[in-house]
Amino acid sequence: EEDAATNGPTAEPIARVLPSGAPVLVKQVFGADANPEIDTAVRRHRRGSVVLVGLETDVCLAHSAIGWRTAGLRVVVVHDAVYSAGAGHVNGLARLRAEGVELLSAKELYYEWLRDLPTVRAFDAAHPELRIDDRTLIAAHAAGPDRVVDRVCVRADRGADLVVGSHVPVVQLARRIAAV
Repeated sequence: EEDAATNGPTAEPIARVLPSGAPVLVKQVFGADANPEIDTAVRRHRRGSVVLVGLETDVCLAHSAIGWRTAGLRVVVVHDAVYSAGAGHVNGLARLRAEGVELLSAKELYYEWLRDLPTVRAFDAAHPELRIDDRTLIAAHAAGPDRVVDRVCVRADRGADLVVGSHVPVVQLARRIAAV
């Protein structure tokens, strides 16, 4: 959590999808990688990749992504699960691209994780509320920044990926896929 006294605790929709007893990590520096407790939690999973979602594209996400990329991790930012007001979002995405950070949509990440049609069909049947399709993505995007809350949580790992962030649909997706 970043400045919970001012910003409030982890939002209830995010807390609800986290496993019982999930740690709340305090973020004192804009780049999560530069917060020793968060960086240690991420590296403890011994994954070569980190997937970032949340706020703000041009500050916290950019600092975290660039820091972990510089440290040798593969960094993926889910571009439709991050947000900054005004030009900050576009500027942040441009900076991330220039720094060599990989940008994927939630849909691309979904199919990268699930990999084949039988797995996609089985997953969609088991979790229809998480189905990634164009209507879902348009509705989530239209819902605006309240769908993305500025909190940090270390979540489910899938293969070589570790999700760090707080976009509720992506965190739910990661958690359910990790259980497959």
